[in-house]
Parts: sequence; C-alpha cells; structure tokens
Amino acid sequence: MREGYKTYYITKGPIRGSCKHQHRTIYWAYHCLRNDFHAAQKEGILSDRRVYAVENRHERELYDHEINELDHLRRVTLKKRVLQQ
Repeated sequence: MREGYKTYYITKGPIRGSCKHQHRTIYWAYHCLRNDFHAAQKEGILSDRRVYAVENRHERELYDHEINELDHLRRVTLKKRVLQQ
C-alpha cells in the first residue's frame, strides 16, 4: 500500500475471492467490481464480490457516505448505458 493512505478499498466475495488490489478510491473499486461482474457473466456465473474498506489494516463495511458514493457511481453508469442505447 502506498504511504499516506490509511484507507483503501477492496472487492471480494466468499466464492470468487478477492481482487487482490488496493484501490485508493471507491471509483476504482467499483470499476474493478464491474470488471469482475462482466468476467463472471462470460463464465456463465454471477459475481458475489462486494466493496469493502480497509482502514489501518482492518477490513470493514462501508460507511454511509461511502455507500452513497458507490450508489451514485452505479446510477451514473446506468444512466450512461441507457443514453447510449
């Protein structure tokens, strides 16, 4: 992990495991989550990964403001997809 970043984000699930990345922002964790979703879809399965925060080496659920940011990213991505169609 880079010095100066006490919190980073990971994606992981009980079946597909962890992405093994240390994402500095929710944006990059969501991007990784979407990539795994598409990869799992190509394999004919569903991705079970979720975004978690790691703070001072302790994994935790996302705080409300982080959940809101993740939800905002989902809505923006969906809106872009709808507009392209």
